[in-house]
Amino acid sequence: MVSIVIVSHSATLAEGVRELALQMAQSPVQIATAGGIEDEEQPIGTDPIKVMEAIESVFSEDGVVVMIDLGSALLSTETAVDLLSPDMRKHITICPAPLVEGTLAAAVQASVGASLAQVMQEAQGALAVKQSQLGHLEQVPVAGPAGLDEAAQSITLVVPNKLGLHARPAARFVSTANRFQAEMQVQRGSQTANAKSINQVATLGVRQGDTVVIRAAGADADAALAAIRELADQNFGDVDEELSAEPPTVTAVAVEAGEWIGIPASPGVAIGPVAQYRPRLPQVKVRKIKDTAVEWNRLVTAVQSARQEIQQLHTQAISQVGASEAAIFEAHLLLLDDPDVLNAAKARIDQETINAEAAWQKTMQETADRFRALDDPYMQARALDVEDVSQRVLGQLMDLERPELNFRRPSILIAADLTPSDTARLDPKQVLGICTELGGATSHSAILARALGIPAIVGLGSQLETLPDGKTVALDGEQGRLWIEPNDEQLTRLAEQRIAWLTEQRRVKATAQQRAITKDKRQIEVAANIGGPNDAAIALDYGAEGVGLFRTEFLFMGRPEAPSEEEQLAAYIQAAEALGDKPVIIRTLDVGGDKPLPYLDQGQEENPFLGWRGIRFCLDQPAIFKPQLRAILRA
Repeated sequence: MVSIVIVSHSATLAEGVRELALQMAQSPVQIATAGGIEDEEQPIGTDPIKVMEAIESVFSEDGVVVMIDLGSALLSTETAVDLLSPDMRKHITICPAPLVEGTLAAAVQASVGASLAQVMQEAQGALAVKQSQLGHLEQVPVAGPAGLDEAAQSITLVVPNKLGLHARPAARFVSTANRFQAEMQVQRGSQTANAKSINQVATLGVRQGDTVVIRAAGADADAALAAIRELADQNFGDVDEELSAEPPTVTAVAVEAGEWIGIPASPGVAIGPVAQYRPRLPQVKVRKIKDTAVEWNRLVTAVQSARQEIQQLHTQAISQVGASEAAIFEAHLLLLDDPDVLNAAKARIDQETINAEAAWQKTMQETADRFRALDDPYMQARALDVEDVSQRVLGQLMDLERPELNFRRPSILIAADLTPSDTARLDPKQVLGICTELGGATSHSAILARALGIPAIVGLGSQLETLPDGKTVALDGEQGRLWIEPNDEQLTRLAEQRIAWLTEQRRVKATAQQRAITKDKRQIEVAANIGGPNDAAIALDYGAEGVGLFRTEFLFMGRPEAPSEEEQLAAYIQAAEALGDKPVIIRTLDVGGDKPLPYLDQGQEENPFLGWRGIRFCLDQPAIFKPQLRAILRA
């Protein structure tokens, strides 16, 4: 969370502004003051050392916004920042907004988990609100983005990525840009986008070989452009994968009776009964509302809850499919926190006086439509990521449970389409194969299916909906062929192909079971970090020699109440049984900082990452701690 430091010539004024800001904030915010000087006769003034100590006391890598009053406050703050380490300096921003209005706006924005850029934007816009109320807005115009072109520095890059700035490299680009205070823009041809907005960058449709111009203006513009250039030199973090954009999705054509052709998405052969997955999308009704602040707070709370779910899904995906594929959910987090999306939704609530659900859905639908309007099939597929994030927030707003993806027996999953969140929840032991009406080979769901080792065909068309549950089908994900009720000859041939495919899969996995020995004959123990009992079996399959860390906090997240002792016992036993005689190290509940639990009153914490968390928290919460200890001992 972004922290705030108030620098004033008067200690009394600084403390008063802090008190007011804490009352306005939606949740605890770290706010420190550096007011006055240590002189009983002449207490008015500013002290660089006091400012430096205030910054250190609330420092956060999310950013520290320093609010100042006038005169020497700026000089003292600049001196204080110079005294800090380079690693800390890059997270400090001095805000030019008026002290009182700016601090209140910054505190409210920080309290809802906004980024440093969003907090700064809100603080600097605080004066405009008062000007508007007093009728002076036109007399004191606010500087627009046009000033960026005049003072900006720039670099020109040729994008090397095979698929251009698709979701994951775009996410890395935006994350890098957001590390700096400088205003930044990216230009492709005549189109210009905010370099700190994932949606604007992604919908530029930057392809391989395109030339883009990055502009930056501000104190750290040089460093910002250098970081972007370094990222570009690293291929924007992309692995040189053999991926290519496919032609637009088309409805499959029957080659012969009982055989359909779609788009190959994930190799492998599967035979099994049909299991239709047709979740009902949230039905949103537009309602007129009176209190826009209440609706905005509802949306902010829903976004925070959705963020926790995606973070948990990201952690799960890392253990299941690896960090590269799990980066899909890093892009989802950036979609969720995109300032353009949040500002547009807030504007709808304020200007149209409509409910949060309707404002959010309209905003996200427009965003998805912009992706679909692009002429690049790969970027068109990103619309499903936007809808995935949209549905997650709507589920929070409307208190809806995500549909279960559990089946009575191993099956072939049939769906109109699958979101990345749906695909990441699939159990390869229960889902033998996937067939969807829509989609493409480079969709994020297809990427996850390949990582999970589940054969898949996409773009099979609406005829899939006619297949009843239980009907036997077979698919070849490498050729994109689907057989409906295959005959005995086809079944025999496909079964042999499946055995050959599984044998090769096992051979590849077997190499992971070999001991890790260095060239100088030292054996390295390879253990896994897991967030749940299902991860243990997956880790074992990929050669883990034990569990070095069972992060039990994930058993407590994404639910309305803490798990019971019996639930925890079952989870620990399942993990231990999966690993047999291999060790499992269980860490007791560690919450706080980036892992708050809404149903536990964790109170205000001045230092949430190093303060009252972990064992300190557990010792103060015996009702939570004792059942966990009993479950671990019983397991």
